[in-house]
Amino acid sequence: MEELTNAYFNSAYDEMYGKVIAYVITKCSNLDYVEDIVQDTFSEFYNLLERKGVKYINNRQAVIMRIAKFKVYKYYSLKSRQKNHIPLTKEDDNGREYDIEEIGYLGIKFQAQSGLKTGEAGYIIANIKE
Repeated sequence: MEELTNAYFNSAYDEMYGKVIAYVITKCSNLDYVEDIVQDTFSEFYNLLERKGVKYINNRQAVIMRIAKFKVYKYYSLKSRQKNHIPLTKEDDNGREYDIEEIGYLGIKFQAQSGLKTGEAGYIIANIKE
């Protein structure tokens, strides 16, 4: 079974590699990510073959191209989220960075002990001088 899967995958890879890389190059603005997207495409195709079997695939070209399109979409989705990225750290007056989760945890603990209102504890902890 594994030999059949490997042979089918190798045949599909040889047949489709050029088409997939051409598609990804035309869609992806950053050439540094092209090879990663292509590798992810074929990796997902191989995993699909292992899970479902060779008989599940009716049109391997269509399946591979659909995976490639999804991977390109995922790349652009991540790229757009990175543009809207809000830093998850806060720097105090001494230049020490605090992770927002760390501030939140310490803030909740401090708030419970001191009776401060929500938000006050996080602000105080983020601005502690060492």
